[in-house]
Amino acid sequence: MQFHRFLIPLLTICVCSISCRKPDAPQAPPPPQVSVMKPLKQEVTNYLFYNGITRGVKQTEVRPRVAGYLEKVLFKADTQVAAGTPLFVIDQRPYQVAVARAEAELKGKDATVQSALANLERVKKLAVQQAASEQELIDRQAAYDLAAADVQVIQAELNEAKLNLTFTEVRAPIAGRISRNLVDEGTLLRVNEPVLATIVNDDQIYVDFQVSEAEFLDYIRKNPDSRTAKASELEPVVVELAMADEANFSRSGRIISGDNTVDPSTATFGVRGLFENPDKQIAAGLYVRIRTLMGTTVATLVPDVAVQADQLGKFVYVATKNKDGKNAVVRRSVETGQLAGAYRRIVSGVEPDDLVVFNGLTRLQPEMVVEPLFDPAPPPPAALPTTVPTTLPTTQPATTQPE
Repeated sequence: MQFHRFLIPLLTICVCSISCRKPDAPQAPPPPQVSVMKPLKQEVTNYLFYNGITRGVKQTEVRPRVAGYLEKVLFKADTQVAAGTPLFVIDQRPYQVAVARAEAELKGKDATVQSALANLERVKKLAVQQAASEQELIDRQAAYDLAAADVQVIQAELNEAKLNLTFTEVRAPIAGRISRNLVDEGTLLRVNEPVLATIVNDDQIYVDFQVSEAEFLDYIRKNPDSRTAKASELEPVVVELAMADEANFSRSGRIISGDNTVDPSTATFGVRGLFENPDKQIAAGLYVRIRTLMGTTVATLVPDVAVQADQLGKFVYVATKNKDGKNAVVRRSVETGQLAGAYRRIVSGVEPDDLVVFNGLTRLQPEMVVEPLFDPAPPPPAALPTTVPTTLPTTQPATTQPE
């Protein structure tokens, strides 16, 4: 009993002493690590970029030239056809009847001509013998001329009937790739209606696009002979093409023509480029990207991932020393240019010795202390688009695209 009397106060003192000890202060987490690099300064290639639409060099609508029921479709859709290939057959029976009728009428008229000629010759002989009057000779000559004219009329009708008969076999007017048949067998056709199919010659492809009025004026100022008779002596303007699923501009062509006026409603000038298409990979009607070379300049570049944006505009974080001598990030507002690969052109806002943060940006706040690391940066670009003029129209503008 004596032992328990002393044990309970001792345990109480121990518990109180433990509960009254102050907890250790938590250690501050280390500053976040960020990847930094100095802006690149290098000469890059400048381009102008546009959106264009492809068109076949030759493309035509196949239409019926005579009326009748469509009897046969003779081709397979989406195949190459040669010029003159039979495509459709229209009911030929009415036109065969018309040819037979014209041939029979022609034979009758030929017989009339022969009779008139015989009468004329007979009267001529009688006139020589003064056994026929001059008026009778005139009448026989007129009858012969009228019969001969009737023969020519019927011959023309026969030629027309034969021509219409040939038109019942609708042939390809040009060589190229043919569409599906747009009407089915048994359809009643009218002259020139409806469109039976379309054919596109895609050995070469046009690309139509619009340049801004400012770019058009800049070009003709630099090339004063471009709209004169000496235009054919100028070096062709080279353009490159990339389709919607292509990153690289792997196809080269040339500018072959432009519109004769500037469109006042959009302040744009229509331009047409020509591209060879031996592999038939460019189809008519595609939306494509076009670029043209505009020389080289020295540009300031930072990784595109380093450029952030908020309500105040675009900015980058730059690592620098704060008033305590620690590494911290500060916000720098920037004016940006075009994208080139993994890099963005910086028009203003950063200095050559700034340490721009390009990785670890997720939780950064201005004045936050960080640990900068010089990690490997993306490979520098080989080319870069130029700044697009602010005068571009909003309807179909030239647009900048990634390299």
